[in-house]
Amino acid sequence: MGQGVCQPVARASDRAFSKTHFYERLRKWKGEPMQYLIAGILKPGVEDALLALHNDFNEHLAQPYRTIALAGALRGKDGKRTGYVAIIEADSFEDAEAWLNQSPFYANHLYERVEVAQFAPEVGYVE
Repeated sequence: MGQGVCQPVARASDRAFSKTHFYERLRKWKGEPMQYLIAGILKPGVEDALLALHNDFNEHLAQPYRTIALAGALRGKDGKRTGYVAIIEADSFEDAEAWLNQSPFYANHLYERVEVAQFAPEVGYVE
C-alpha cells in the first residue's frame, strides 16, 4: 500500500454485494447471459381475461430471440392459478423488464404485483 493511501474497511454487506457482482462479471466475461426471474401475481377475478389472451400469451412465450430456461403457472393450495413465473436469459434488468412489459397479461393489467430479479443459482443448475 502506498504511503498516505487509506483503504476502506470491508463490511459484510460489501462482501455479499461484491460476490454477486463477481459472478455477474464472470458470466458476462464468459459470454453467458444473465438469468432473471420474472414473477407475476394475478389479480382476483381475471380468469376470463386469461382465457381470452391465452394465444397471445403463448406467442409471447414462443419469441424466437428469447431463451426461457423455465416457466410455468403458480397455483394455490386449492389448485387455482395465482400467477406465473419464468426464468429467462437477458442482458440486463432493463432487458428482462422489457420482456415483461411485452406480456399480454402485463399489458392488460391482469397482474396485481410483478417482480423482476436477477437469478443467481447457488444449488442445482437451470439451463
